[in-house]
Amino acid sequence: MKIKYLFIVSLAFMAYGCQDNQDVKPVPTPGEDVQLGGAINRNNLTRTIYGDETIENNQTVFPIYWVKGDRVIVTSPHCDVKQGIYQVPEDADNRDYAQVFTKISNAGVQWGTEERADFYSIYPAEGVRVGTNSTSFTMNIPASQESTIEKIGEKTFGVKPSMNACFMYAKTAGVINGSPVDLGYQPLSTAIRFTLNGPDSSTGGSNQEPAIITKILLHAPQGVAIAGDFTVELSGTTPTVTTGNNTSNEVEIISTYKESSGYLTLYPDEKIEVNAFVIPQDGIKITNEWYIEFTLNNGKTYKKSLGAASGTEDSKMTLQAGMIHRLPEMPAFKMDVTWDPANWMVNIPRNVYLSEISIPGSWNSVNTNQQVDRDIASQYSTGIRAFHLDTRWKREWVSEGIFQGHYEYTLGIADGRRGVLGGIGQGNLSPNDAVDFSTALDDIVKLVKDDEYMVLMCTYAQGGYDYYTETRNWITDINDAVTNYTNPDKIADARTITQNTVVGDVLGKVIVIVCCENEIANQTLLPQNSKCMFTRLPLILQESQFTPYSITLFNQDNIYKGDGTTTGIKFNNTQANITSNNATTAIQTNERGYAPTIQQRKDIAGNVLEWSSTNYESQEFNHNAWIYLGLGGYQISNANASDVSGSHKSIGLEFNNWINGIVNNMSARPTGEQTGYYPVGIVLMNFVTNSTECNGPETVNNILQLNTKYRKASDPNWTSGSGTSGTSDVNSAAPGYSSGMTDNNTDAFGWTRSNR
Repeated sequence: MKIKYLFIVSLAFMAYGCQDNQDVKPVPTPGEDVQLGGAINRNNLTRTIYGDETIENNQTVFPIYWVKGDRVIVTSPHCDVKQGIYQVPEDADNRDYAQVFTKISNAGVQWGTEERADFYSIYPAEGVRVGTNSTSFTMNIPASQESTIEKIGEKTFGVKPSMNACFMYAKTAGVINGSPVDLGYQPLSTAIRFTLNGPDSSTGGSNQEPAIITKILLHAPQGVAIAGDFTVELSGTTPTVTTGNNTSNEVEIISTYKESSGYLTLYPDEKIEVNAFVIPQDGIKITNEWYIEFTLNNGKTYKKSLGAASGTEDSKMTLQAGMIHRLPEMPAFKMDVTWDPANWMVNIPRNVYLSEISIPGSWNSVNTNQQVDRDIASQYSTGIRAFHLDTRWKREWVSEGIFQGHYEYTLGIADGRRGVLGGIGQGNLSPNDAVDFSTALDDIVKLVKDDEYMVLMCTYAQGGYDYYTETRNWITDINDAVTNYTNPDKIADARTITQNTVVGDVLGKVIVIVCCENEIANQTLLPQNSKCMFTRLPLILQESQFTPYSITLFNQDNIYKGDGTTTGIKFNNTQANITSNNATTAIQTNERGYAPTIQQRKDIAGNVLEWSSTNYESQEFNHNAWIYLGLGGYQISNANASDVSGSHKSIGLEFNNWINGIVNNMSARPTGEQTGYYPVGIVLMNFVTNSTECNGPETVNNILQLNTKYRKASDPNWTSGSGTSGTSDVNSAAPGYSSGMTDNNTDAFGWTRSNR
């Protein structure tokens, strides 16, 4: 392959004349704003774009164009005000030059008394730190870089890389005081491009499943810094680059579709070009220790060496600053499609906000009426990571003599059976052999692994006996069980959880959410220092919660700490334990509240999901709301809340298929239109292990796999152990590319499975 070199396109910047006329006598203009203009190889997320690959003067180039909003930082050590931030005007949009920059900082660069001044600039301005000498700049190549995918042909996809790491610099020396300053920008970052081919069709033929690629990794040898902090000094003849202490030898590339936010999905015979920006490199040779690695949504990884073929000139394998280095196409790979739902959360990036995760769960997890298999471990193995314990009191008479004694109360689990009445009008008790809450808690917590987290929802059973004293109620007993758990580190502490909490902050823990019947402000026995989270989410419902034309289209409650202060998290939710068996008429029961129709439940749950879709589609979406859909329960036929025989499975079949259809319809590719991916939150369902009647395992699997199909909001500054996150004539530079890099592994070997 022919080596392609960096090519500089010269553009006439007509607004300015020559600055080097020695006959012009400088007239100092101290305090006056410097007039700036420039043409740049711009870079800023999706706002800065590459032009199409073209041929200029027999050289291959990639012109770069300004996009409205692009910003540069400009400095001069010889001016009174030595730095300012500027923005390109609207008329520079999609051009490679700008006749004037608009000052957006409080003060721009201002002339001093010196007759001539040198000027320096970096693009983009965001995150750049200027040295005290005004000639050095510290910036960061992100270790995780995003790309937007667009289909450009039947079998080919184009990629628009995130341009926030495509740094450029400009230096203009000896400008006469008072003259306009023309800035000619040149690329600084090193770019590496390669073409990724879809899976080998020989294994599955025309029925070959697509490869859903959640992560692509460019790996350099240990000690070679390609991401992280670096400093460039511009005062010399050529830029001098030094790396900082916060560096990495890996760059992660995450590519998602513009329309759906879905991850890169490749079918056989499809291909896509991928781009990675790295710290400016000069003299670093590509060796066999360099490789590309990618991860599928099932967690399987593949890698391929990038070493040179025998006889390749060293010059063709050496990286250079400001150049694009194109690698040869990667061969197709034989895809391993095996999937282990028990380990699905391992594949979620650690810096993703909790609001972004879709978690399948079981409604009334240990209730034999609503789960065909109430064994927690069995549910866990299918991928369930959210559980629901509906509690009810048990009591036992303790004799203290012939005619004396007292009742002792223990919080148990409502398991579909009723014991005795607590008293006239006082509700039902659980049988004495019902599972204790503390035992069920242990069954759940002991399953959580160090590389995942789980959620436990706690409610109080409808029609349950109301045991209450000045010091004790069911909330108190839940908190006591959590506080006294044998391994306290396995319970997430609500006092440290905020809207900015990420997956890595709660690994190996269970988040306990207590669903209160009343407003939090009216709760008199909330434990002040509890690890639990609290929200108003009753099982005894009001009609207003399901009226289609109510002011609130779904319930939104705050999530609180035990001291009554908010966590900063909203809870967009809906749930119902009882449902009318009449298709059009809801039922108001005597003791269990409002029983909505199936359609009412779908309408409200659909509103929650519509909010999630709209929120995710917005560019500056919030991550301060969690989503919860309680889709389990049973049907009743009258105001006495008599349940309909077999209605638990009917609810399971109805709502499992409903949510499964929504998830499947998020992407109908390749036969239909993509509707876009978005989180569905915590979803509790009946009969999650029942495959023959309620489609449980398939629904659970599709919900958990949803997490691997779209790019989730994350904290770019989070690191492990950090805790909860909070974080004239102007030259247009058009970089070409060098090549000659050949995979050292032959196509016969192809991709190899990685053990990383």
